[in-house]
Amino acid sequence: MSVSPQILSSEKTPTELLILSPSPAKTPNAAPQSRKRRITPSAEATSPKKPVFLSSAGFVRRQHVLPLSSSPFLASFNRLFPSGSATIDRRTLLKPVHGHPEPTVFGNDYRTTHPQHVILPFNLHEDRGSFSKHENRDLLYQLFPGTKGINFDDYFLIFWVEELPSKPWPLTVAGLPCYITTDRDDDGPLPSIERPAKSNIRLFQDLDYRNLEGYPEKVFRLIQDFFLEGSISITEIQYWNSFVIIVLEHRDADLTCVPHTVAHCPCYYLYEDEIGRPASFPARHTKQPMKDVVDDGEYHTLRPGVMLSSGSPSPEDIELLTTSGALILDQLGYKYMTVTSHGFPFGDKVFHPVAGGREIGTVIREIPHTDVGIVQLNDGIEFQNESFENSVLGTPNMKNFVKSDEIHISASVFMDNPFTGFIEGTRGPHTTSRNPSSDPHDPWIRTRWDYLGQGFSNCTVESVRGSAIFDEEGRVTGFCRYAYAEGSFKDWCLTVAADHLIENEYSIVQGPESH
Repeated sequence: MSVSPQILSSEKTPTELLILSPSPAKTPNAAPQSRKRRITPSAEATSPKKPVFLSSAGFVRRQHVLPLSSSPFLASFNRLFPSGSATIDRRTLLKPVHGHPEPTVFGNDYRTTHPQHVILPFNLHEDRGSFSKHENRDLLYQLFPGTKGINFDDYFLIFWVEELPSKPWPLTVAGLPCYITTDRDDDGPLPSIERPAKSNIRLFQDLDYRNLEGYPEKVFRLIQDFFLEGSISITEIQYWNSFVIIVLEHRDADLTCVPHTVAHCPCYYLYEDEIGRPASFPARHTKQPMKDVVDDGEYHTLRPGVMLSSGSPSPEDIELLTTSGALILDQLGYKYMTVTSHGFPFGDKVFHPVAGGREIGTVIREIPHTDVGIVQLNDGIEFQNESFENSVLGTPNMKNFVKSDEIHISASVFMDNPFTGFIEGTRGPHTTSRNPSSDPHDPWIRTRWDYLGQGFSNCTVESVRGSAIFDEEGRVTGFCRYAYAEGSFKDWCLTVAADHLIENEYSIVQGPESH
């Protein structure tokens, strides 16, 4: 799927760089200080804040405010400009200098830009074919100095450079996540698809289940039935629209006995030990400092993304730190807070923000096999289903649950927790997962992989479990089950789909609420 490195044209087209200021989403009133975090975590504090637009000189009229309606391609990036327009803070012509014929956005002259998103006159998320156009590749080569090649695998842009540019790096380029490396053999965030079956088994050739709309239950069922009947243990199936990845639990699985294709979907294989799934929840000594700045402030009114603690058996012992999810409502009208259920091994009491802090509730049950725990809040504990204020979405309200099949691959998703702050990610493949065990009949769980950006694994990722994952409308797509610091899914998180809460007749509490 990789595209060979492209050669930059010798013809130079003058390029103009526009630094833009997006207007945040409107909220009913100006956000008071109480809606902001008391402590901004390192990851959020150092993340880039503004998008830039790169185009041929003269492409954009000389005006201070740029309406999205005046440009169809900018309209495709409307999420970045909620007010419908962008303010042009600065416009700069990238001028070739004698002896340096390739000026770049991230070169010495422009390194202070540090864009959050790089907008180009084409959107690879909507038009994959635009990558093959000569003039578009020329623009891509003007981003990073010393670019040797650019690969495009339909999901990510991978830049192969001589030397890594200064950080922070952009989250997206031309509508898709970007990845920067000096290693020519680094294929980027997409998990390896270099292990096909060693068989010619082609199942259900009369069916074509590539690029299905909605949840690919049909594909998953065919694969699950085949492996169950063949007594070959698998732990996960990922549907990437045009192919599937199947995770084999054991390395002694015979690749000559597994399918090469299923309903015209090519099958590729990973082993469970390549996933990097954490075997247990790392604990922290109560007096051990964090490697990053985190928000361990105490909040009178709880909300999604405040720090929670399991407590500890003794003051000198350990505690587990996680994050609050969302306030939910059951079919009888009772309200609860969600957490990660395996974050409370010492009992069922929940503390905020750390051990020895305020006792806020009790874990009373778990959504079966999902690791989503249900907390009954103590009397007088207030919880508002509104995330902390951020520079992208303003102060988003958690509106409702949304089923997994309503969010497409490469769509933007968001997470806000005390360890990373507000971060933006990209929706990955439809997935069905089960916990590795000796019982192949254990239930399968609807999950999604969400890519959280290059370098996300440098954060305190083990504690982001339980974080609500939501879209730009505030719809909760699920809750983080694991975040990965190593393995094939480094910088990804596995999200338990909200489908399981919907099926258990839970809904999101809307508006300011307290227990």
